[in-house]
Amino acid sequence: MQPQRRTEKGAEPRASGQMLTFRLGSEQYAIDVLGVQEIKVYSQITRVPNVPSFVKGVMNLRGTVIPVIDLRIKFDLPVPPYDRFTLIIVVSVEGKTVGLVVDAVNAVVAFPLEVLSPPPELPSRPEQTMVTGVAHVKDGLVMCLDVKALVEDAFGMPLGQGNQLDFQENRHVE
Repeated sequence: MQPQRRTEKGAEPRASGQMLTFRLGSEQYAIDVLGVQEIKVYSQITRVPNVPSFVKGVMNLRGTVIPVIDLRIKFDLPVPPYDRFTLIIVVSVEGKTVGLVVDAVNAVVAFPLEVLSPPPELPSRPEQTMVTGVAHVKDGLVMCLDVKALVEDAFGMPLGQGNQLDFQENRHVE
């Protein structure tokens, strides 16, 4: 069973039930593994002027230029130095490819129903609409995130309606 997603009324949540867990600082998070394209070691990022600080810039992924978001900055967490253990989770959302900087990737898991709780009710901020549920595990709590909501919030627009990311689209480089 997967965590319930916040969706439009009447819409069925869609997820694989398999979640990729990762670490940001001392906190644990998870995203639906179906959206994960690959996991890369942190590599050369080209800065882009006049973008929010959590957008680290763009990178070349086999000839395609993709934006890279540092989730530690996006979630207002301490940012340790980038090192050989820093990873980029490359996700594909509504045909858009984005890199997400994380501290570590743990495992792919299917959380049993009995360990899942709905998202906490807290004063509303955009980041909280990204939380689809909380898994109670032996090491603490794992925040289950909606990667589509995360990317939409980062770029300030809904995806899947012909919209393009701030970078116009993922561009192929010859």
